Amino acid sequence: MHMHLPFFALRHEKKLRLDHRTKANGIIFKRSRSLQFSQDHQQTPKESYRLLNLYEGQISIVVTGIDDWRWSAWGFIDTFFDRSESARNYDDISQPYRVDPLLRGQLRRSHEQDPRRYFLDVCRTQAERVEEEWNAIFQVVKETVELQYVTSTRDWVGSML
Repeated sequence: MHMHLPFFALRHEKKLRLDHRTKANGIIFKRSRSLQFSQDHQQTPKESYRLLNLYEGQISIVVTGIDDWRWSAWGFIDTFFDRSESARNYDDISQPYRVDPLLRGQLRRSHEQDPRRYFLDVCRTQAERVEEEWNAIFQVVKETVELQYVTSTRDWVGSML
């Protein structure tokens, strides 16, 4: 079983991070782009933009095995722009139990051994992560459109006076 979730992530950063990895044909793996949204046209040009960077990411999950008792799961989470993200964050051997990085730090239920159920749990967890990223993008676009509407309405009303 496998799942691949490409997504976009928006980060508020001054400097754009570039993916320096390239494919055999020289094309970079993941694209990134700086975005500038005007916040208020009455401010000076330097102050009126907020710096946002849009990054490509991908989550791939594979669960494979020969039966319900012998199986393995792999997760490949390509977020080159989030350098703090690492499976090592979840691997604290001082804890009496281990959390599952594919489940974003949740405890894996010891009674849950069905690979299909586990795959669905991981897919749900990772899809929620992608949904969070899309909601963040939607919120910025919504705020920008609302601000542009308020600004253009104010200009229109002001021109009538």
